[in-house]
Amino acid sequence: MVICYATREFFPFYYGGIGSHFYFQMKMMKEKGHQIVFVTVKYDNVDDKSLNQFWEGIEIVYADKENNALAAHENFNNSHILWKTIESLANSGKFKFDYIIFPDCGAESFFTLLNKKIFGLFPDTKILMEIEGPMKDVALKNDDFIDGHYELTKLMEQFCFANTDFFTTPTAIMWEELKDCIDENIARYETIPNLVNSDFTEIMPRRENNKNIFFMGRLEYRKGPDLLFEAVSDMCSSGNYSGIRLQIAGRDQHWNSYGKTFREYWGEKLNEKQMQCIDYLEFLGHEELKEVLGGAWCAVFPSRWEPFGNVALESILAGVPVILPKHTGLQEIVGAEYEFLFEAGNKDDLEDKLKKMINLSEKERSELLVKLRQRGIDLLKISAEKFIEFLMKHQDSVSGKSERKIDAEQLYSVFYSLLQLGGDGIKLYNNTYKDYLNIDRLYQEKSRMYAELEEKFIIVHREHDLMKQYLILLRNREGN
Repeated sequence: MVICYATREFFPFYYGGIGSHFYFQMKMMKEKGHQIVFVTVKYDNVDDKSLNQFWEGIEIVYADKENNALAAHENFNNSHILWKTIESLANSGKFKFDYIIFPDCGAESFFTLLNKKIFGLFPDTKILMEIEGPMKDVALKNDDFIDGHYELTKLMEQFCFANTDFFTTPTAIMWEELKDCIDENIARYETIPNLVNSDFTEIMPRRENNKNIFFMGRLEYRKGPDLLFEAVSDMCSSGNYSGIRLQIAGRDQHWNSYGKTFREYWGEKLNEKQMQCIDYLEFLGHEELKEVLGGAWCAVFPSRWEPFGNVALESILAGVPVILPKHTGLQEIVGAEYEFLFEAGNKDDLEDKLKKMINLSEKERSELLVKLRQRGIDLLKISAEKFIEFLMKHQDSVSGKSERKIDAEQLYSVFYSLLQLGGDGIKLYNNTYKDYLNIDRLYQEKSRMYAELEEKFIIVHREHDLMKQYLILLRNREGN
């Protein structure tokens, strides 16, 4: 198969999330003998040495960032420049894609789907969306301020959900949350765990003087770092857990409820003794992450809402026991019977599980991590096998025959929202006018068809009148 992946997240220059999952999935598919093309945006920190090290055998095609025709909205513009690159590849004749694969984040597939559905372009190419958690939903879970930019992203995402051919979700709970956005009778989907780097299994744990507690993720509300800070600061204050240290790696975020960033708020809230228990590690690349995990006693990911959790899977592959919240995608990584699950959002329950983990003996901890690591290895195997099976199952499907319809009101709402955000009306008009010319051509073709039908209708109508007159004549004769 020839498969095109498209997203702005570019591993390892953007580490974590869909960028990492896509990379390891692409690498796995390449090793299985498939041709992979990756359409992405070039980051400023990209260097040739890293490309040769990580991307050998995968063709990278950079989108033209200068093509900012719709710069009023970042996600809208990003989708547009990805589409222009995909369009040029399709027109070049160099590739005939079996699949184009997008993540759901920021509706990156919007323009590709729009052109495919309206103009019937590359009808033999299937569009697959790998769902991680739409931006609008994530923003709501984060208690973020929802402005016009988020609302437009939501409209775009709704369009993508309505018109995509195939879907995957990393966990069953993610599908349950989103299935109302998708026509379940039409959508073809599969639940497939995310892929991460299998070389975490090569990490040899080492014994540290401190019992390090590791957290990695954006410092935002839905990730629950505040719950972890409260639990650790309480334990440090008690004097019974002087040997623990919280190692936290993640980008600082502004919290509406704080009126400041997470680190600013907790820097003021915690006393000196509590602050001594916390190490900020800032950004961690792959090798640095392996080093930190090698010295971690446990890892805690206290999300209030989470579709999957790549870093949790990486941790258990590295032989690090984890503490995770119930009823989130994280639970599905370890299973519902795992003993170190806590009620999502419950700080006291988290603290109880953290104390229990810290008090494990070396033997108890070793037995736990052996089981966890094997579960992680099994998840990677399941992910690879199910994904290949899913693609092969639908390889001969013709997506151009999809029953899905373009909703004119839905599209109007999208473009109107862009104008409300200050979109360049001239550029937007020019682009829309090009589409109008194509739509007008289709309309003229339909008009000719209707004209022919109308002619046939006139003939039938005339014959119908003659038949009525003949029946009247027969009735009159019978009456006489």
